[in-house]
Amino acid sequence: MSSNLTERVAWAIETIKADRDLDEGITDIKLAKILGTNKDTLAAYRNKKGLLKGEVIERIVEHYHFNPMWLFHGEGEPFPGARQKYPEVCGPPEQSGSPVPEPPTVPRTISAPSAETGEISIGDDVTLAIQVLSSGTPYATALHLNIRSFADAVADRGRIAHVEQMQAEMEAKSRSFEERMQSMMTAMKEEIAGLNSEIVTLREENAGLKAEIKVLREENTALKEEIGILRKENAYLKEKLTKSDWPAGAAGEGAA
Repeated sequence: MSSNLTERVAWAIETIKADRDLDEGITDIKLAKILGTNKDTLAAYRNKKGLLKGEVIERIVEHYHFNPMWLFHGEGEPFPGARQKYPEVCGPPEQSGSPVPEPPTVPRTISAPSAETGEISIGDDVTLAIQVLSSGTPYATALHLNIRSFADAVADRGRIAHVEQMQAEMEAKSRSFEERMQSMMTAMKEEIAGLNSEIVTLREENAGLKAEIKVLREENTALKEEIGILRKENAYLKEKLTKSDWPAGAAGEGAA
């Protein structure tokens, strides 16, 4: 079996899906969910591609009881009982009762970051990390998983900061939009109030005009009645003049 971590993880995923003692026949979607990833990323891992996440390796170890020493270093068997089924991928058998390896020696000249200054010696920390990761001990596995987890956390923090920035920009745009809408609403209310006032004035003028028209109609009716009376009187006088007899003397004098 290759000493490459990527190839061992790919083998682990394929074996989980094929081995009846693990999770034979499980779908890619369900397995991806168990491992805390998605179907596309799982397919990349099966094809020995993509950047492995510590969470995926951690869940393979916890959920399917894989040996982290085998995953990272190819030592021992992949999972309990695997040596009988897959001897070709197993490392040298572990001797029972073998002592737990001591953690690597940390130089006493390197101190932790100062709580006052917060300074971190990157060079020293990298040196220590290399020593631990190269030790072949369970501490190497723990540090590897922690580094992956911390890297994911840093990436998530960057994404969160980006999302928070976008959210702040959206909130600023929303406030600006609300202010514009409020200004427009105020202007519309003022315009409506002005129109209502104008309507009241027009209604009052309309009522005045109607009253004036009523008076004019009454005056017109009175004039028509008066004209009718005058016409009747005029007709009566004309008729009276036509029928009246003039005196004879008055007629002779008129002829002379």
